[in-house]
Amino acid sequence: MGRRGSKHAQETTPGFQRAGGSRINFRFGRDITDADLQPNAFLDFLGRLLDVSPIREEAANRDLPPEVRRAVETKTVAEGMTYQMVLLSFGEPEQKKINDSQPGTFSETWYYMKDGTRWVLEFTNGKVTKIEKY
Repeated sequence: MGRRGSKHAQETTPGFQRAGGSRINFRFGRDITDADLQPNAFLDFLGRLLDVSPIREEAANRDLPPEVRRAVETKTVAEGMTYQMVLLSFGEPEQKKINDSQPGTFSETWYYMKDGTRWVLEFTNGKVTKIEKY
């Protein structure tokens, strides 16, 4: 209907909503560069006003290799997945345990309970190296 049409509409049916919405104007105190308009930089800026986590998750999911994307979509895990990939698939673990590590090696175990199954994921240097289901 446009701006004028929405104010002067004669619509009287129940549930009718006039055209409208919200608009945000961004004002920068300097000239904008291409780096300012990159998605991550813009999301950082927009994150001060809105929850942008669903947008970030979707963007991260698109950048995944096809086999990892399938694992995330089916809510499962596979060896070789990173912390971020597991978080996309399973979310935050119920418990995390830092294991004794050798110099140059960092080992961590994450515990999940999903659909009545206990999942134990062992990470070495940031990647899943062992998956156990009970």
